[in-house]
Amino acid sequence: MATSMGIDVIVGCYERSLIGYSLIKNDDKEYTFKVKFTNNAHTGCVKTIASSDNFLASGSTDEMIQLFNLKSNCELGSLMHHKGSISSLCFHDNKHMLSCSDDGTVCIWSTKDWDCHKVLRGHRSEVLSVAVHPSGKLAMSVGKDKTLRTWNLIQGRSAYITNLKAVADLVLWNASGTKYMVAIDNRVDVYLLETAMVISTYTFTGKILCAALIQDDYVVIGGEGDTIEIFKSDVLNPVCLCKWKAHTNRVKAIQHVERAVTDGGEVSNWLFTASSDGHIKAWHIDFEKISEQPCLLAALDTTARLTCLTVRSAKTAQSDASDSVNNQSENTVKSKRKRNKKQRLQERRKDKEIKEKEVDDDDNDVTEKKKKKVEIVH
Repeated sequence: MATSMGIDVIVGCYERSLIGYSLIKNDDKEYTFKVKFTNNAHTGCVKTIASSDNFLASGSTDEMIQLFNLKSNCELGSLMHHKGSISSLCFHDNKHMLSCSDDGTVCIWSTKDWDCHKVLRGHRSEVLSVAVHPSGKLAMSVGKDKTLRTWNLIQGRSAYITNLKAVADLVLWNASGTKYMVAIDNRVDVYLLETAMVISTYTFTGKILCAALIQDDYVVIGGEGDTIEIFKSDVLNPVCLCKWKAHTNRVKAIQHVERAVTDGGEVSNWLFTASSDGHIKAWHIDFEKISEQPCLLAALDTTARLTCLTVRSAKTAQSDASDSVNNQSENTVKSKRKRNKKQRLQERRKDKEIKEKEVDDDDNDVTEKKKKKVEIVH
């Protein structure tokens, strides 16, 4: 009998769709991906996707963020605050979500009522990537204005601006929040948060499109080309520890998941990757044998042109408080939908009344003119 591993993999694609898969372990101990859902909520290419324990968010060139409740498997609605393509999304502790856009802003959302609590302005051009510190007190963003901006999320304002020599495409934090990495074309610079100084620089074989930080020091990189590389960021000029051909086309997304695979709590490191070749793959990495190619656990051809990927470790049990937050969030979005619908109906009625009044006024004007004409003739 097939057993669910409690891992959901959701991908976005150029075809404006979201596709969700569950990782299944068969009786013969082989892993497979099983389709869980498909959704065509967007009218443009899906550019970014993010998930938490409870929620899924997707951003598109249609300038909208679509929201889903992963526990109840239902749509929550759309966020239409941004005035440009959505370029990056990230969650923090199921309570907040950050989004950035080509309109040059970063928005902070509450998952309780999906209100926009703060709009962070400062970038003079498109914002390409945003990442929140594990503490939730800081965030960083990079944009086409060649700046790396540090945001104080407690006060909701800019804390520090770093001028870069080129446009950075990606910013990420490590799990402990002691380091962050910035990807510029084919180069990765790893910074120490305490000093804001570069402590490691690595050059990839092509333009970097995605990355993941594992165990604080290991960095996994993918991008133009069909290979994935791993290096350790504890030295200034690191060397490639492992390089393997993962796909037949560019690697668009990489996500890392730690899983307890034994009753004793032994942790296993898994990588999930998505490529322009349409395939999603699951890999197992053994850091004691880091020079060896990771073991391929599962692969699937989605037949779609993939752009992004997120991985959610589904929990077997949820607290009542979490259920309450989910229901409240869902009810809030529904009530907003009703209010918006009511407002639209009222606006239509007003427009209709105004038009009818204009028609009546026009008729009255015509009548008056006819009367005047008759009087002149007499």
